[in-house]
Amino acid sequence: MKLLALNCNQCGAPLEVPDRANFVTCNFCSTRLSIQKTDKVVFTEAIGEIQERTRDIASDVAFLRMQSQLAELDRQWVIRRDSFMTPDADGQMRLVGKKTAIAAGIVAVVMGFGLSFAIATSSESPGFALIPPVFTLFVLFTAKMTYRRADRFENEQLDYRRARQALLDSVAA
Repeated sequence: MKLLALNCNQCGAPLEVPDRANFVTCNFCSTRLSIQKTDKVVFTEAIGEIQERTRDIASDVAFLRMQSQLAELDRQWVIRRDSFMTPDADGQMRLVGKKTAIAAGIVAVVMGFGLSFAIATSSESPGFALIPPVFTLFVLFTAKMTYRRADRFENEQLDYRRARQALLDSVAA
């Protein structure tokens, strides 16, 4: 059996180890060593240092994984958020909130009653008497659907924020 002459990289003490050995404990400082072999060089490395570097690498990998998961979560949220947006009069995309939906419903009711009253007091156009109630119902239906959409958006946004915070909390733990 061939012996290798090495030095402990912790205390510098001379070591003689079998050439097939992968680990050794220094007889002088009791450091556990890993025997590292390349094509041209053989040396020792303290196992504690290897374990520390391994923990650092594992921590870095966990952080990179969390960053990747956050990026994917954010990307999916942008796509989902954009599906709730509607173009305004200038063509800009915007979110319509619950308050806007409620305001549209109130305006529809006021306008519907106003038009109904105006047509009812006018003797010239009895054929138009159904237009205000139909208009009012249409706008109320649209306002209700807009309100539901805004509510779904708020719920999904809350879910997204919770999921994002859970990812951030998992790294902090």
